[in-house]
Amino acid sequence: MKKISVVVCCYNSVTRISKTLEHLLGQKDLMNTEWEILVVDNNSTDNTGDLSSEILKTAPCSWKIIYEKQPGLTSARRAGHNAAIGEYIVYCDDDNWLGENYLKESIIFLDSHKDYGAVGGVGEVVADTELPSWFSLVASSYACDIIFKDNLDCQTLTGAGLVIRRSCLCEIDNINIKLVLSDRTGAKLTSGGDSELTFILHLMGWKLAKISDLKFQHFLPSSRLTLEYAKNLYAGLGSCSPILSAYNYTKKFPVLVKFGNYINVILFWVGYRFILYKTEKIIKNSPFIIFPIKVAGLKSAKESASFNELVKHIPMVFLNSDKAKSLKSSLNK
Repeated sequence: MKKISVVVCCYNSVTRISKTLEHLLGQKDLMNTEWEILVVDNNSTDNTGDLSSEILKTAPCSWKIIYEKQPGLTSARRAGHNAAIGEYIVYCDDDNWLGENYLKESIIFLDSHKDYGAVGGVGEVVADTELPSWFSLVASSYACDIIFKDNLDCQTLTGAGLVIRRSCLCEIDNINIKLVLSDRTGAKLTSGGDSELTFILHLMGWKLAKISDLKFQHFLPSSRLTLEYAKNLYAGLGSCSPILSAYNYTKKFPVLVKFGNYINVILFWVGYRFILYKTEKIIKNSPFIIFPIKVAGLKSAKESASFNELVKHIPMVFLNSDKAKSLKSSLNK
């Protein structure tokens, strides 16, 4: 088995992929470590795959180009982890430039912290233009950090630079958990798939961490630094917020799960209404015009989320996989 697999998800990435792969090829202190790079070409219409192959000819590790026709970042990541053979899997987006010690430090952390299922890094924004004045207010929504510090008790992590045990992904697959949320598909800025995945790990009893020794740069072109793009981004974030809040309530009040599925619907709606109220309150006290878009996203969640799927899904992922299996078995009788 290889020690670590890097899954690079791409969609029409010919203008971005070179820098991303160059940073991967510059990883330090991996001479005695078996590792691999898996580039997932997610239905691109340019020559992303061919360019990646050319760059990787000099790679100090094994590599492969995977062609995934099902559009969407979630599908691309799934194709990558299905093909990966590493003990640990790194999700590297096509605009993530991993620091030269990223892989080494990931291995060190997960090797020495057996109770952690995943670890994330800190992202520093790099742009081809001057950052807008409002960017610091929304940096975290772009998977960028303003303050670099460790957090060894996270409830969820973002997908950019995420390092996860392959055994954890296999564990989720074995209990047949179907994720409700998905990440971006083409130009559609849906989100939450990475947060949902790591929330599930947390509910199953795994610890999550974000550590400052893992540093990457997140490249943002000027097209993603417009207010219109930020509005669309927040609409996607808003639509997934009620669903993620349902996970949060399940974690905080697991004793309620034994009373059946209906309590989760109630908790879902409590979370939804609370977030909606809280967001509307912010709007009244803030001139910042992105927040109303988040409310619109929250309201649209009522139509876009499958409540039946949630009712069946949420109770199955609390505390640990044994309880999840037992509960799933009883629900299917």
